[in-house]
Amino acid sequence: MDRYVHLCFFREHPMEYLARKEGRMIESRFLKIMPSVIEAPGVLITDRVANRSDAWPQPAEEMIRKLDLEVIYTRTDWKDPRVQERLRVARLCEILIPDSIALGLIRNPH
Repeated sequence: MDRYVHLCFFREHPMEYLARKEGRMIESRFLKIMPSVIEAPGVLITDRVANRSDAWPQPAEEMIRKLDLEVIYTRTDWKDPRVQERLRVARLCEILIPDSIALGLIRNPH
């Protein structure tokens, strides 16, 4: 997994939170990436944290249909326990970009 840049859909990620809590990371920054990054060759998506032993990265064009895009991209009732569970699962998903992300795909990189 170290060959990939790991992206998430939210401003927080469970592994980032854990690394800060355990002191392995002091500060993190979340950059906004252009959605077209998903069209790059070799992009994979996981439906759970990518470094788990049971994670199975799949090509983006296959996995994009399996993601809960409603809870990721639309306003939902986050007080609803069913939506909270969907959100918990969606936060684990990762987009894996081979090697690096072109600077032109980073929004407001400053």
